[in-house]
Amino acid sequence: MAIGSVSTTHVSGGLGNSFPHEDKVHAKIGQAEGCDANAPILISSYQQGKDVFIRGELVDSLKQHFEEFDEELGEVPVPVLCVRPENDQAGSVDPVIPDIENTGSAHVPTIAGVPVGNRSVVIRISKAGALGTAEYRKSENGGDTFGPPIVIPGSGTVALSAGITATFQNGTTPAETFHVGDTFRFNIKGPDPSEQSRLLAIQALKTVDQGNTPFYWFHHLGGVSRSFAISVSVLLEEMRTQNFFRIFAVLETDRKTDTELIESYFLRIQDEWDSFENERVCVVGAEGRYISGGINSNGGWNASLELAEAIGEWRYVSMRETCGSSSQR
Repeated sequence: MAIGSVSTTHVSGGLGNSFPHEDKVHAKIGQAEGCDANAPILISSYQQGKDVFIRGELVDSLKQHFEEFDEELGEVPVPVLCVRPENDQAGSVDPVIPDIENTGSAHVPTIAGVPVGNRSVVIRISKAGALGTAEYRKSENGGDTFGPPIVIPGSGTVALSAGITATFQNGTTPAETFHVGDTFRFNIKGPDPSEQSRLLAIQALKTVDQGNTPFYWFHHLGGVSRSFAISVSVLLEEMRTQNFFRIFAVLETDRKTDTELIESYFLRIQDEWDSFENERVCVVGAEGRYISGGINSNGGWNASLELAEAIGEWRYVSMRETCGSSSQR
């Protein structure tokens, strides 16, 4: 993992596989909305990555990567070779979540459209009243920032984002339909790549000219199954024997669900991965929230007593400490 001014020694997220050449290029494979699928592109800055791939887990990962370099100190950001898989699985929209503190009489709106991207939309009422009178402000980033007030049209149809609309109806007493502060949340899930699509994206790395664009390992973004890891190991063997690529892969375990207990999650991934071993595939299971520019302001959970005083959640651990959860190499 290439690092800039972060004063820590990263040991590949707790994998026990230290990277001796911090300035070398690696590849990232992950979901995104823009660019042609299965076309490796060398990205030299976060802005370039955002312009090319628009949104998605690949863009989020590039943001963290490039923020680790302080160019004012003379650090040169290390480029990343990026590949977007084909998004061959249709998206969906989760059930609408009205805030429990809503006091208006508006019913849950009807959702329509085909999602073309991932969005976390929040509609917050800023002026009370009926359709055609009430106003709302919209956020597409989960409520971090909101746009200007907009009148809810008489038809009740509001354009959310990514091709999705929500249609509200007046309550029994129209003037009481919306109250100031009423909030509605919409989790829009855009098309995602299947496992087969992700494997094809990894296979696209074979087309890279190692003479002009050498890379030394790749990171697949998003949780995978054991069978996927085995397929990756086969691809790596092909790359070694057919293309003379001596690279390795970093894969992520399946992620914890919102309703899953931490203990149950660790038992599940342990059952699946305990016997997996491959010299060219590193599998990591860890999670935390990255805070842009944050120091001593991060958290997550771990499954190793060697990493913390107790198994479970941790918060506000110094960036100087190496943290992770479970790994298999």
